[in-house]
Amino acid sequence: MSDKVLYWGSMVFGGLALLLLVANVCLINGNRNLQVELGQRQAAISNAANLNQLNQALIQALAQASVNNQDRK
Repeated sequence: MSDKVLYWGSMVFGGLALLLLVANVCLINGNRNLQVELGQRQAAISNAANLNQLNQALIQALAQASVNNQDRK
């Protein structure tokens, strides 16, 4: 009797451990995908800051050129 209980108990706990392993692998893959997406968003934000500086420089250059050429339009 005791051997059967130990056998089925170990089978249940083994199955539970296997299910937890599969769930852990799924969660790790989901986190990795989220990290990739977050990295892409951070890169886009960084590029936007650089483009903002470039736009400001371009606007200033155009304004200076219009002043130098006395172009009121």
